[in-house]
Amino acid sequence: MGIYYIDGEFTEAAQAKLAVSDLLILRGFGIFDYTRTYGGKPFRLQAHLLRLQRSAQLLDLHCPWDIEELGEIVLATLARNNYAEAGIRILVTAGDSPNGFMPQGDSRLMVLVSPLPSIDPAYYERGAEVATVEMQRYLPEAKSLNYIP
Repeated sequence: MGIYYIDGEFTEAAQAKLAVSDLLILRGFGIFDYTRTYGGKPFRLQAHLLRLQRSAQLLDLHCPWDIEELGEIVLATLARNNYAEAGIRILVTAGDSPNGFMPQGDSRLMVLVSPLPSIDPAYYERGAEVATVEMQRYLPEAKSLNYIP
């Protein structure tokens, strides 16, 4: 199992925990971005981190980490995992909220790295089935964690 970065610490994925008072759990209040590696290097990491910060601004979510610091955390988390290719999910939550409604603590940063399976070459030759859904996202400019629709 992999190593995640959770709120300032590296931890085994199986041991990762999030406080039940975090607004991500209570209200779905958080943002994310996702990229993957090619040749072991994150694809367009800076562009993904800029989009993460833009999403935070759009939702008025405190994101105190600058692009350089976020990039260092992502690369450090990736280096602790030994995957040929990996998916990288970066999440910022609104943090703990004693009243369950409004952010009242520090935002929380998580970086989840997971292995990417090899893709069957037949998909490149014959294609693959996909499922689509028609929906309109709330605030589509932000990559929020609200995927209920």
